[in-house]
Amino acid sequence: MKTIHRATLASILAAVALLASSCNNAYGVFSSIQKETKQEGSDCFKKAAVMDAYRIGSNYYARGLKLWTRAVGSTSWSLVPIGGTTKYQRLLASACDGTNLYVSILDSGGSNKVYVLSSGTWSEITAASASGAWIDALYCANGLVFAQLHANVANDDDETDDTYTLYYSTGGTAALTTATGLSTMGSADSFVGVAYGDSNYWCATRSALFQGATPAAISAYSATGGPGSTITSIAYFDYLYVSTYDYSEADYPYLYCLNGTWSHKEIGSGGPLAALGYVSTTKVLVGEGYDDNNTDTDGGYYEGTFSSFVTGEQDDTSYVTCSESIYSTTVGDKAVNAFFWDSANSTLFICLSPGTASSTYFGLYSTTLSGSAWSGWKAE
Repeated sequence: MKTIHRATLASILAAVALLASSCNNAYGVFSSIQKETKQEGSDCFKKAAVMDAYRIGSNYYARGLKLWTRAVGSTSWSLVPIGGTTKYQRLLASACDGTNLYVSILDSGGSNKVYVLSSGTWSEITAASASGAWIDALYCANGLVFAQLHANVANDDDETDDTYTLYYSTGGTAALTTATGLSTMGSADSFVGVAYGDSNYWCATRSALFQGATPAAISAYSATGGPGSTITSIAYFDYLYVSTYDYSEADYPYLYCLNGTWSHKEIGSGGPLAALGYVSTTKVLVGEGYDDNNTDTDGGYYEGTFSSFVTGEQDDTSYVTCSESIYSTTVGDKAVNAFFWDSANSTLFICLSPGTASSTYFGLYSTTLSGSAWSGWKAE
């Protein structure tokens, strides 16, 4: 069976959580590290995978199979109409530049459409298209928006004919139809991400890294000591970070950092490093995903600096998790899809695929930083 780009079994099962058009969050809070109360998160995130979270203005947004929103300071999440309706089949992809939110959906008739939310108004964008193809990945970098066109995705009985092409636009309602300069146009490798730093755009497929001063000039990149194996994530914070994983060996999760020259280190117990987040130069976050062929995959995340990462299970309020028990009863052992740091509100979100083992697990948690102390994860 074909695996849709970035989709997980948990996200498919998440559909049962999307029957209601709104959900109230009466979560429990941790009164202290020693005394906890039961996590009571929103029904829309219960056992439901959340792939990304964002903030635009005074509202947060979270992407599961559909798009949810709540006001900053509120606890109530509601379903977002896209293109004037909440009856679209599913949300395929999303990306945000801090001002505009871009989404790709399958509408009620099964057609793929791309929209942008700007200044509170949804507008449809002209996007690259082809018969049997979907835009199933979106990325924002340096004010531009990038879209992956996944060809032959509808032919779900055969993955061998799938190809991927990356397009871009100047953002806003501009057409997403200009091809980048990648040498792998029509490649059988899906894209992992796009980042911008050191005056260059950086693009990664599962098998290669690319760079260029402009999207049209992006070409293959190679350097001594650079990433090998399968690339699983890419991001630019203080430096460029790229993670890799050897799926053939179900092992060797490496994080690479480009700071003049490449350095790399093994992180974790064997699972792929699927998400990268950043709070400050001392708080880089590395989320672990799942590999069905690796029984040692733990999920959860690591935090620290490139020179020193520790597991998120730390019993100290200076660490994001706040306490070991909070970590193990919330985000520990869950596949991590993304982090989002709201610097204006000192709030960190973690997006998870929680699985179906327990109804107490949720796909979205948050924690706040006050001074040097974190509040501990709580279910959204």
